[in-house]
Formats: sequence, C-alpha cells, structure tokens
Amino acid sequence: RIGSAIASGSAIASGSAIASMGYGRGGPWEFRGSAHYQLHLVKSSVARRFVPEGMRLVEAMGHTLGGFYLAHYEESPVGAFDEMVVLGGLVWNGPTSCAWASHVFVNNKSARRHGRKVFGLPSHCIPFHKCHSTSSLSLGGDRFGMPLVRLTKAAPGSPGATGPRIKMSLPSFSGMTQHMPVLLRYALNLEANVQPAKRFAVEADGTHGQPSGRGAR
Repeated sequence: RIGSAIASGSAIASGSAIASMGYGRGGPWEFRGSAHYQLHLVKSSVARRFVPEGMRLVEAMGHTLGGFYLAHYEESPVGAFDEMVVLGGLVWNGPTSCAWASHVFVNNKSARRHGRKVFGLPSHCIPFHKCHSTSSLSLGGDRFGMPLVRLTKAAPGSPGATGPRIKMSLPSFSGMTQHMPVLLRYALNLEANVQPAKRFAVEADGTHGQPSGRGAR
C-alpha cells in the first residue's frame, strides 16, 4: 500500500485523434469533475500479464507501482459519467514512464467507443452502483448479482480542507490493442486541487483477472 488522494478540477487530453460520436471534430477534449487516485505495490510477475510484450516494466525488488483511478466527470464531451482505470504497473518508453491501464470501466457507451477507437484503451461499459449509506461502490454484476469490483471506505468521515492547486502535464501511453494496434503517446494536461484521502478496501471477482485487453492512460 502506498497512498491515495482526491483531485478535483479539469483535465484536457490532447493528441492525434479520430472524430467520435459525442466528441465533435477531434481533440483536445476537456473533462471536469473529481477523482480518487489510489496506489498499490504490484508483483512484477502479475503486472507482466497485463503489459504488452516489448514494454519495459519499471520495477524494484520484484514489484512495480500500480493501483486505480476512480473518477466522476460532471462535464465531458458526452456529459456526466463515471470511470475506473485499473493501473497494472509502471512502464518505460524513453524518455519517460507512465502507469499502464490494464482495464478501463465506464458507464457511458460513447465514452467506451471513444476510449477504444481513439486512444486504444481496453474500455468496457458496465453499470456503477453507489451506496451512500455504506460508502461503497460496486461495478458490474453477473446473473447472480455479484459485482465485478467492490470498493468500500471503512470510515469515510467528512471531507477535508481543499488542498493546493496543481497544474501539470502528464505523459501518457496507450494503444497496442485490437482497435489501435500501434503505441500512442500524448499528454494529459491536469489542473486540480489535491488532498489526502481515506483508502478504499478493494474486492474483485478473481474470474475476471485474466488479461482481457491492453492499453494505457
């Protein structure tokens, strides 16, 4: 376990792109909302299952850095929607590195289409079920009602004071998928207030643990 933080603000994704439904004539695209970023140590032997061959894993003592990014966008090219990006590990493609997204879940079909066809992300459209009384979030569900992922905060508490405002450009890689077979490199311009946050306990359905697509953000 490493740490977690909440960011609220806006992000702009830019780069070469194809026009997609709801995304106008092309990028850059702007998203406004809030997000929870939680980091975990991941065994290198596990991370390599979700990183394309030929991509170098940044690791130390048999581990790399992974985690997840959970966002609620109040404004986007397709309106409000939720997104969870599972970060399988940290990869290197000189002169920089970035977290590689092994899975991307959204609850908007246009966002899934855009992620797949424009950025080559392994995007899937599934329902997000929020329970405010237990401070939990469940993603997806099989015919028996069992969620794919469940996130729970043991002691949610009250929101803390607004943290410092940051502005930065994050290098990003994606692609090497069925929809985008080449590696893409682009920038994510982020401007947000950040603050420490309580961690989520994570429960995942192990039957969905096999690689089901490649991509990064």
